[in-house]
Amino acid sequence: MGSTGYPGEGEDFKRMSVADKKSFIRRHEIGNSHKVLKDTIVNNVYYGVLTNSMDNGQNFAVVCPFWVDGDEVILKMMDESVGPNYYDMPVSYLKLLGPTTSQYSADWRAKVKEQAGSNSTRHAGWIYTFDKDGKFYKYPTLARVKADAQAYANRTGKQVKIIYLKPDASDGYVHSVVKPSRKSRKDVPIMKRELDL
Repeated sequence: MGSTGYPGEGEDFKRMSVADKKSFIRRHEIGNSHKVLKDTIVNNVYYGVLTNSMDNGQNFAVVCPFWVDGDEVILKMMDESVGPNYYDMPVSYLKLLGPTTSQYSADWRAKVKEQAGSNSTRHAGWIYTFDKDGKFYKYPTLARVKADAQAYANRTGKQVKIIYLKPDASDGYVHSVVKPSRKSRKDVPIMKRELDL
C-alpha cells in the first residue's frame, strides 16, 4: 500500500483548519466516485464512512494517515479491508457500515471498539496540564488549557507541552505542543489550582 505525495502544498496544508484538511483529502483521494457519509480527523489520521455507488450502495470505512514532509503533503489512503493499524475512528461510525465478508474488516472493526472502550476506561478522571515556571495547573477541558498555554508561549517565546495526565501523576503523555504565535494576543488568566506533583 503506497502513499501519494502532493508537492508544493505543505505550508498551506499546515495552516488549514480541520474542515479544510478533510476537504483536501476528499478532493485528492476520494473524488466524486463515493459519497462521504461521515468523516473526521483524529491524531493526524482521516477516518471516513463512504458509500460505494458501484456496489449497491454498500457502506465501508476508509483510513488515511497524513503528514507533511518539507513542502509536500503525504496521504496514505486505505480501506478497512486491508486491516489498517489505526483504530481511533469514532465507534458510532461503525453503525453506518454494512455487513462484511472480509476477516480483515471484521478484525479492524473489533479493534476500533476495543480501543474506544480502553480509552474511556483509561482516561476517566484525567486532566490536562502544562509546566508554567515549574508549576502545574489542572484544567478540565482541552480548550482552556490550549488558551492558557498559548498565552504563556506568547509571553515567554517558548514552546509549551500540553500534558494529559492522571491526577496522581502515575501515568500520562504529551498531548500536543503549542508554539509562540507571531500575532500578539491578550493574556488569558491562569487558573490558580496547582497540582501537588
